[in-house]
Formats: sequence, structure tokens, C-alpha cells
Amino acid sequence: MVALDSWDLRPFVQPPSRPRCQATTGTPRCSGPCPIWCVDILQEGRQEGVELGRQEGCEEGRRREASTLALRQLERLCGSLDAPTSARIEALSLWQLEELALALLDFRSAQDLQTWLEPMEP
Repeated sequence: MVALDSWDLRPFVQPPSRPRCQATTGTPRCSGPCPIWCVDILQEGRQEGVELGRQEGCEEGRRREASTLALRQLERLCGSLDAPTSARIEALSLWQLEELALALLDFRSAQDLQTWLEPMEP
């Protein structure tokens, strides 16, 4: 018969440890398990990061769609645009693209587009 004192009962007696804490000390690893508040902060930070990523993705998607629409409308109005002009339009911010969408309603030629683009940063 095996003596009971030779068995390792720690897995049955000790609670499971949490992941090692990396947020509380600024070091790669803490000396002990994460306190529950640290785990909560890490989870909250992760959720905020996911939400921020979604917002940035949505904004970038809106900017790309606005750029595509503006380019299509300008090509219909002015004909085929040269590569540098198309690149400048694709580099515009969402706000600038929205302003361009309104301004192009008054454009009569490709020169009007060039005049509008002049004060914009390249």
C-alpha cells in the first residue's frame, strides 16, 4: 500500500492560479498571480481596444466609400482623371471628401477640381 504522505495533493487543495500579472509593475512578469482587480482592468482595456478598432475601421470604411464615390462622380463630370489627381483625392480625409462632394456640384470643368484641390495638403 502507498503511504498517503507521498502523494502530491496540491492540485486538489490549492485554487487554480490566475495568469501572471504584467500590468501592475511594468515588468514582464510579476511575482504572483494577478489580483482580481487587475484582471478586470485588463479585460476592460481589451474591450475598449476592440471598440476603438471597430470605430476606426468604420471611419476608414466611410472614407474609402466617400473617396470611391467622389472619384466616380468626378470622372463622369471631367472624364478620366490622371493618376496624381486620383491619388490626391484618395488621400483626402473624410471631412475633405464630404466637402468635395458638395463642391463638385458646382464644378463645370476639370480646372474647377484643380482649383479646389490647390489649398488641400498633398
